[in-house]
Amino acid sequence: MKRQSIPKIISVMTPFPQQVHPNLPLTKATALMKENAIRHLPITDKDEIVAILSYHDIERATAFRHQKPEDDLVIGDVCRYNPILVDSHTRLDHALQLMVEAKVSSLIVTHHQALAGIFTATDACRQFAQLLQEVFGSENDDDNDDAA
Repeated sequence: MKRQSIPKIISVMTPFPQQVHPNLPLTKATALMKENAIRHLPITDKDEIVAILSYHDIERATAFRHQKPEDDLVIGDVCRYNPILVDSHTRLDHALQLMVEAKVSSLIVTHHQALAGIFTATDACRQFAQLLQEVFGSENDDDNDDAA
């Protein structure tokens, strides 16, 4: 039986993610995230990846200001600059290890230094669930999914 090679991040990332400018009002970013059911947005300025915004960043920023997100904040006020970038041909295990070591929930994926996708903890969980189903089968009579 031939061993399969470890997948590259390009095969499991979310391709062509929404991207926004740091001067966009936070309300518009929040609406975009809700509308598209996403929790991370790459931030670009003149086609350069400069930051990443997560829904957690928004929650943290607005929780301590006792204001709504629409109160004069722009993305650049709350995003995390210098995000971690990985090439689209990075092995998935290396990307996952990088996320663990950096304690982040997402990586921005590039191809020839341009934004190609985003890889999040949700993508990782989806891939892991698929692997478990392939290895152990999608139904296991010994399991009780209702036990909690």
